[in-house]
Amino acid sequence: MKKVEKCFFQEVKTIFGNFRWPKGKYICYLSIFNCNPRFLHDKTFQIFYKSEKDAKRIIAHELLHFIFYYFLEKKIKIKLSKEKKWILSEVFNTIVLNQDNFRKIISPSKELGYPAHREYIQILTNEWKKCKNISSWINKAVKIIH
Repeated sequence: MKKVEKCFFQEVKTIFGNFRWPKGKYICYLSIFNCNPRFLHDKTFQIFYKSEKDAKRIIAHELLHFIFYYFLEKKIKIKLSKEKKWILSEVFNTIVLNQDNFRKIISPSKELGYPAHREYIQILTNEWKKCKNISSWINKAVKIIH
């Protein structure tokens, strides 16, 4: 697991550069419910206890939320609704975790992303490939996501 952790954090650094993760202790709780909520305020998230196959994907997904939301708060000076932030973060996570370098790390067993976000994912994946700069991508994405 240490190898997975090291590779994951190296790849995240290629996206966010020297931007640091929010300070604190990140905690993952096992849950009897098959959903994976995350709680930004205390850096905790839950994972269904039967998610052995997808544990790496779920953990990577939830961890990306913490740095992405923090980046939005500290670096991007755009006012967004809670829903738009959520869609933006989900689309971002899907695009990033679908890249070959992340797929090798997390070994997903199924297609990533919400079906309702497919159109955004297609359009914004192309934007990500063009710029690969998180700030530029966010500025373009907020104009596309409604």
